[in-house]
Amino acid sequence: MAQAQAEAKQLATEAVAEAQKEAIAKKEAAAQEIEQERQEALKTLEQQVDALSRQILEKLLGPELVK
Repeated sequence: MAQAQAEAKQLATEAVAEAQKEAIAKKEAAAQEIEQERQEALKTLEQQVDALSRQILEKLLGPELVK
C-alpha cells in the first residue's frame, strides 16, 4: 500500500512538472509572437509616418521639389 502511494505521488509530481514545462513553453511562444507583432506594427507605423511626411512636404513645397 505504501509503495502504491509513493508511486502515485511520484506520478503526480511528474505530471505537475510536465504541465509546468508546457506552460512555460507556451508563455515563451506567446511572448515571441507578441514581440514579432509589435515589430511589425512599428514598421507599419514608420511607413505611415514617412508617407504622411512626404505628403506634407509635397503640399508645402510642391511635388516637383520633393523627390
